[in-house]
Amino acid sequence: MWYSDATGSTVLPTSTVLVSGTTYYASQTVNGCESTTRLAVTAGVDLKTPSFEISNLRYYPNPVQDVLTVDYSEAIQSVQLYNMLGQMVYNRNTNASKVTIDMATMAAGNYILQVTVKGITKNVKVIKK
Repeated sequence: MWYSDATGSTVLPTSTVLVSGTTYYASQTVNGCESTTRLAVTAGVDLKTPSFEISNLRYYPNPVQDVLTVDYSEAIQSVQLYNMLGQMVYNRNTNASKVTIDMATMAAGNYILQVTVKGITKNVKVIKK
């Protein structure tokens, strides 16, 4: 059950609209016995999980000859580059919105670029000339 306070007996109706910043109190009932203490829960505006907006990710030029630039609208935590055998050929931890990768000495072919932002990882294909 949901209550408007920690100790009162006012049960909130299921039609109650949550208000951001307001604290509500929950109890649990098991086999007809309701818990004696209530859990405080504060409603927030942003209840979603962090996301990775792929439209904000730029990696260029692709195909790349020498230097690949990776650019995102927020700080990039890390970038890895894998060859098609699944071997990591580049690994860098960073805290910048723009990262450059020197691919001049890498073999021509396809690579998978792995970019991590806010703990979420996305993979994109990069071609080395």
